[in-house]
Amino acid sequence: MTYLLEHKADIIKYLPFFMQEYLEMQEITKTEDVEFNWLIETLMKMLDNQFITTCDEEGIARFEKVLDTLPYPSDSLEQRISRVLFLWNNKVPYTMRTLKSMLETLCGKDKYNVELIAKDYEISIETYFNDTNMINNLNEMLARVLPANLTVNNQNYINQELTSVAQCIEVLGFTGEYTLQQSIDDKALFTSIFSTIEVLATNKTYTIGGNK
Repeated sequence: MTYLLEHKADIIKYLPFFMQEYLEMQEITKTEDVEFNWLIETLMKMLDNQFITTCDEEGIARFEKVLDTLPYPSDSLEQRISRVLFLWNNKVPYTMRTLKSMLETLCGKDKYNVELIAKDYEISIETYFNDTNMINNLNEMLARVLPANLTVNNQNYINQELTSVAQCIEVLGFTGEYTLQQSIDDKALFTSIFSTIEVLATNKTYTIGGNK
């Protein structure tokens, strides 16, 4: 298949040399080249769509249908692939090793921290998402795999600079517990954002400029 990717159809070179000289044969093979190139691209698309990590929009929609899941309207292709990968690899029983594997699939390697305090029936998870949909994916995953008798401390650190109150509303308008850490020099902007956080960040941990 690599050969197909690197080469375009050139039918005329397979004809005898004396036939390659005729204008009619040149035009006929040019037309055939278009069709063969379309066929090659279609075959490569079909091959890519057999695997979750190389799917396009059409391919990932097939996997979502199989898994009976729907994407969020604002999901990117990468986010849809990440969710499908998690659901595809979902299996019981859930162990700490399984949870870490799921978190790595969703968050990326070394982009999360998880700690289980068994004696207190408590688990702490730290993530670093800037995207609300990814946080929703995480919450759905935790609700599915964690035992109901565990207290979950789920904290997301947003590595995103806030430049407006509207952006603050977008960042903080999710469920769960989040930490927002940023130094803001503009006093008027700081006051507006801080007031917004006080309204939206109920039961959330937030930090601005180093002061909780």
